[in-house]
Order: sequence, then C-alpha cells, then structure tokens
Amino acid sequence: LISGGRDGQISIWKFNKDNDNTNLDDNSDIYDNLNSDSDIKNFIYDNLENDSELSNLESSISKGIKSHKFSNKTTYPNYYNHSFLHHFGWINDICLLNDNETIASCSNDLSIKLWNYNSGSKSILGYHDDYIKKIGYTKNFNNQLVSAGLDKIIKIWDINKGESISSYKFKDYNNSIYSLDINDNNL
Repeated sequence: LISGGRDGQISIWKFNKDNDNTNLDDNSDIYDNLNSDSDIKNFIYDNLENDSELSNLESSISKGIKSHKFSNKTTYPNYYNHSFLHHFGWINDICLLNDNETIASCSNDLSIKLWNYNSGSKSILGYHDDYIKKIGYTKNFNNQLVSAGLDKIIKIWDINKGESISSYKFKDYNNSIYSLDINDNNL
C-alpha cells in the first residue's frame, strides 16, 4: 500500500497476516444486536409508545449504530518506508511505475517527482504552471507519464529522458483539469 497526503510525504505500508487484530469497537451499545434494517424497523414499531427508548435509539444512531454487521476488528499495516519531505505541498496523486520500485507523484508545489523507494533516489521530472491534480502512467507506452492540472495543460513526459515530449493547452476550455484517465492503446 502506498499513500501520499498533505504532509508532502509518500509512505509505503506492508500488511502482515500475523498482526494482532485490534478491536475498533470500544463503545458497544445495547443496539448493536440490531443486525438489519428490518431489525431496526421492528424495534421502532415495538417501542412506538416508549419515548425514552426511541430517544436512546436516536442517540445511538447519531453515534453510529451498526445496522449492517461488519467485522469489528482490523489489522493495522506495518510502516515500511517513507520519502522524507518529498513535496512542499499536498500530494494530489501517485502511481507505481512498471519497475514496481519507482513511484511518481504530483503536488500542489507544481512538481512531478520520481522516487525509487529501494535505492532512495529522487528526481524531479518537471513542473506545471499551477497545481498538478492528476498523473497517469501508460503501461503500453513504456516510460511515458501523463499529467494535468489547474493550468489547463496536459503534458506527456518521457521518464527516461526526464522531459516533456508533448503538451496540450485547452484555451477554449474554461475549467481546470482535476482528473484524467489513460487508454493504454491510444496515447
């Protein structure tokens, strides 16, 4: 699992199947036995004349009654590695490249960066003129990354050369670009 956030760091997490499960449900209440919508409706119907009980149920619902049971245990991942102040702004998107060791990331600091988490090497691929909101890696067009952002520009980058190989500015388009997706067969 790879994550990035507003602290500018990229973190890598590993899950260990032997971890102790931790019970997330420290605040069980008497309504936890209501396992379905039908159970809740029947409980309400049975207590229509009991204002106190309905008030307690309402309070429980506002705290988060479990109308559908899910496991109340979770496994916390083990912290594996992180990039130490990778970006100077929020990380908006990340993707793992084909070598399964290099992570590309884009940020509000206007940069696209590459980090090989095994070797620790970092590099700046390039910049946009405003926040970069989305990147995508092409699996069929090796070593090409696409980026887009609030500057209304989509750029295609050659990762090996470390440069933009094409750029498209949408003059007639009034809004910034917040998302993109890639068709690996047509870039």
